[in-house]
Amino acid sequence: MINQPKLNLACGEKTKEGYCNIDKAPLEGVDAVMDLLDFPWPIESNSAEKIICEHFVEHIPHDLSCRQLLNAIRKGLKDPIIDERDGLFIFMDEVYRILKPEGYIDITSPYYSSETMWRDPTHCRAITNVTFFYFNKMWRHRSGLDHYETKSDFNVEVRKYELYDDMAVKEENVKTKGMRFNINVVANIVVRLTKY
Repeated sequence: MINQPKLNLACGEKTKEGYCNIDKAPLEGVDAVMDLLDFPWPIESNSAEKIICEHFVEHIPHDLSCRQLLNAIRKGLKDPIIDERDGLFIFMDEVYRILKPEGYIDITSPYYSSETMWRDPTHCRAITNVTFFYFNKMWRHRSGLDHYETKSDFNVEVRKYELYDDMAVKEENVKTKGMRFNINVVANIVVRLTKY
């Protein structure tokens, strides 16, 4: 079982010193090899203080039930429990489980209006500045979405919009208008979710 305060999930080749670097592939610098779509993770509950997850959540399929069934068969489980919720909800509940109270995850993802989001055929979902509010209990309640099945309750903060180089040098009013009405202005969004 992993019990580390700092985790770098789906790190690929971007390992970070001082973090437990986790990826599905046994690449150089990876400390723990695991499939982040196979739940539950072998990580202690309430153990992580800081998590980084860059360019992974957009790859999470909406439906993980077939994958869960295959993993159960491989493990020889006779009566597997299949979680039929959207894959991002399952993933975020697992993040919520392993974070300590006041711990946080920084997620970087291509922005929904970016070519970067749509050119990769392995991307399964688009991320907006509102996507992660679905993991805030008060926001779900105010939006009439209490029926969404999730245990997650995060404070959500959009930390940064990473702009394409040609837009980054423009005046603020041009950037703001461009972000709202044009494509290929924001390349990536960085969001911090802090566990209540």
